[in-house]
Amino acid sequence: PKTFFGTLENASDNILGLFLDNELSPESSPFSIQRICRVAYEHFGLPPGSWFKGSTISLTLDAITANLQVSKPFACDFKVLAFIEGAIYLDEVEQRFNNGKSKNEIEEEQKKNAQKDEEEPQPTLLLVSSILGLDSVNTAYLDVVKELLAMPYSVGIMGGEDKRALYFIGFLEEYLLFLDPHLVQKSLKNKTDLLTADQKQTYSSQAFFSLKMNKMQTSVTFGFYVSNKREMRELVESMQKFSEKYGDDWFLSVMESKENKEQANCALKDDGFLAVSYTHLRAHETPEHLVCRLLLEKK
Repeated sequence: PKTFFGTLENASDNILGLFLDNELSPESSPFSIQRICRVAYEHFGLPPGSWFKGSTISLTLDAITANLQVSKPFACDFKVLAFIEGAIYLDEVEQRFNNGKSKNEIEEEQKKNAQKDEEEPQPTLLLVSSILGLDSVNTAYLDVVKELLAMPYSVGIMGGEDKRALYFIGFLEEYLLFLDPHLVQKSLKNKTDLLTADQKQTYSSQAFFSLKMNKMQTSVTFGFYVSNKREMRELVESMQKFSEKYGDDWFLSVMESKENKEQANCALKDDGFLAVSYTHLRAHETPEHLVCRLLLEKK
């Protein structure tokens, strides 16, 4: 069988090859630590050795794949889309899915072959960053976190505990299950270094750990993987249903564009004050907003 990353037999080697320490070949190893540091510095001014928040690495991976040239063994383009404001903007997704084509060109192509367009392979990783509270996680959000982790398109959460980065992959009752990424590896510059069975075993974890959900840090990044437009549409529809189900406790949103979100969250009053939605306020608490939230909850 064929996958986006080559045949089923060599897909794991090809995926690992994306992370080889080979700065001289960004097309074949686009996610090397050297490449990540270079792009982060060029785009965001972050020098090597800086602490990367979930939103920072998300934007860096987005920048890398935005200019990534398709090369063997990949059968199609692979994208990373970063959204750092707790919202997925559909116009940005559509633009990347259609390689920058105009809206008229997209509509014309969809009319010609809508079904084929929906199933065309377009592997995409969506990284959506959000804040789950001020100093600690708002417990009202925990059921939503479980719902997101249980989605078929979820690939987990980038988060942490006490300034320690962790990769959350699931949950069991009130505990998050995570993998600890802090294993130091030897530098590998070509695929021949991956061929030994002993070496390969170090890239897959044989154990996971647990953490009480309310102990996680408030800054998190949710990951979702879709392989085509149909799956993207299903992901959006699921999120819209969850928004209706959880109401004010739902902290992610799907908007047509960033302008639409600004219009929905903020409305300028005649007296010059800005009114923000209760959902927006709870998801983006600051010391100044906290007093307002406490007053709202007393009503």
